[in-house]
Amino acid sequence: MMIRTRRALFVLDDENSDGFIQHYRTEVDLMELEITIDNTMKPPYFQIFRWFKEDKRKLNERLFASSNLEKIIDFVNEYLG
Repeated sequence: MMIRTRRALFVLDDENSDGFIQHYRTEVDLMELEITIDNTMKPPYFQIFRWFKEDKRKLNERLFASSNLEKIIDFVNEYLG
């Protein structure tokens, strides 16, 4: 499965995903974004993160969360302009 927005295509990160939590990643304009899907929640819980490096550490910032994937896609479309 992939998650498509206007300017980004998120693909499944098989190494970090399992049956409970799935991680979808993309890069847009030198920015790393990740959508996580927590399938342990009913309905599933979606979050969008922006990853960045600070010195030698890799950090993330949670941008938005929802139990509705369409709201996440709308947020990404607005965020990326």
